[in-house]
Amino acid sequence: MSEIPEVEPRIPVKLTKLRPGEGQRIREVWPVPVQKTESRLKRGDLCYLGVVNDKAVSYHWVQTSGSHFVQPAGKDMVLNQGQFMIYHTRVDEKVKGKRINPFVICTLLKELKEAGYHQGLIYTASTNQANQRSLERVGFRKILQVKSLRIGKRFYSNWKASI
Repeated sequence: MSEIPEVEPRIPVKLTKLRPGEGQRIREVWPVPVQKTESRLKRGDLCYLGVVNDKAVSYHWVQTSGSHFVQPAGKDMVLNQGQFMIYHTRVDEKVKGKRINPFVICTLLKELKEAGYHQGLIYTASTNQANQRSLERVGFRKILQVKSLRIGKRFYSNWKASI
């Protein structure tokens, strides 16, 4: 991670980390099962919440160790020392376009760089062009494109999960 840009959101946003026992807060943004949220927190994953007027308006999950399941590829990827994966991010429709996503991402990148991490990974759908442009503006670059086939709840691809 080289230089991380300064990004200011277009509305005042407070950034906080979700703590165990606060899993219900994520449901202010999207109806994620509380049990799933709590199990991720117990595993050690970080969840950054963007909060406006005491209401959560975004969440960004970060995994810093272990094996990360990249659902759209149907593959597990082992995170090496110093790597982290940003995954399952969402910004409430009511505040999209307010630069909350790049603000949160740049803030967490700076925090993780300071903690000694040197490589951040993230994946997004090829159809999500707005998110891809936002990620490029904050310094991410595309290193791999994976095509997969989904049948029911299963994904199939030829990706060898290492970067």
